[in-house]
Amino acid sequence: MSKYLRDIRNKLEYYHKIARARTDEQKQKATVRFDNKVSPNLQTYKIGDKVFVKQSQISNKLQNKFDGPYEVIQVFENSALLKNPETNRTAKVNFDRLKPCFET
Repeated sequence: MSKYLRDIRNKLEYYHKIARARTDEQKQKATVRFDNKVSPNLQTYKIGDKVFVKQSQISNKLQNKFDGPYEVIQVFENSALLKNPETNRTAKVNFDRLKPCFET
């Protein structure tokens, strides 16, 4: 193999290692950013809190997106058991569909 080809091959391997290291670095940074963005936003609910529930389907864009307020009866790992004060019916709802209600 000529010296020219060896030099090109060595340079290619060198730049490949640099690119791999930078890719791994960026992957780590993206993971840290994602974890910092998601983790603090987890809402914690307590028994007795009032919440709104996001509707799964909306027929027109002027319709209200949330129903409620509902009362939290029991809290699970990532969901809550809610009671509708008007009908006294209960339903288990994931935290992703809940929004805190701040009564004035």
